[in-house]
Amino acid sequence: MLYKASFLTQCDILATDGSIGSVHDQYFDDRSWSLRYLVVDTGNWLPGRKVLIAPTAISAVDAKNDALRLDLSKQQVTESPGMSSDLPVSRQMEEQMSRHFGWPAYWDAEAAAGIIAPPMIPPFAPQEPPSPPQKDTAPPIANPNLRSVAEIRGHGISVTDGELGTVDDVIFNDGGWMIRYLVIETGTWLSGRKVLLAPSWCDSIDWSERVIRARLSRDAIESCPEFDPDVPITRDYEDAIHQHYREDTYWIDA
Repeated sequence: MLYKASFLTQCDILATDGSIGSVHDQYFDDRSWSLRYLVVDTGNWLPGRKVLIAPTAISAVDAKNDALRLDLSKQQVTESPGMSSDLPVSRQMEEQMSRHFGWPAYWDAEAAAGIIAPPMIPPFAPQEPPSPPQKDTAPPIANPNLRSVAEIRGHGISVTDGELGTVDDVIFNDGGWMIRYLVIETGTWLSGRKVLLAPSWCDSIDWSERVIRARLSRDAIESCPEFDPDVPITRDYEDAIHQHYREDTYWIDA
């Protein structure tokens, strides 16, 4: 199933023994476009506190009741490391979360698969004998690839022959919690129509300039099947989009 990030944000987050709050944001990896964490605002239950929940903890999506069910207890969440701030999230904190909940360390799997992030610490070539290490003085090492869904909203879309519009939403699939599509608001160009754009159809993203560059043309997008956010996305609709752009599908037909 495919779910909009805006839908996830309105969901109640249910532990095995009760509600723990609601989704404040979602953090994804800008290399693989995969969901890494739900940022859960615990509201009145744990006032003023946000916690990170990995998608591996989601046991079910209850779309009928606008809820996400977790395989965690409220006690586990209470005892988990809390967020001291928003992004950036340090790798140390991710490691603490992984140990606390018993989640697999996705960075180990990526390293084994050859997906290597840019070095977080530059190589050190000592010029003189190093000073004795000072305990707890080194700043946390941030994970540079974690990005916020709230941040990507409003990014402009540049195509091969002009501008397209802005990112209005993102769509995840629950089979692996990947961002499968960006929902693009075309503005006055196509009279407010919305279209879907897969991250794999984009060549680059400039976070400082807030621009995503896609390899599609305005003509191709103008004639593509329209996206209605109030209608569930079917496999037939996805297939029509991929055929229209002559792009390979992310799924394997049986």
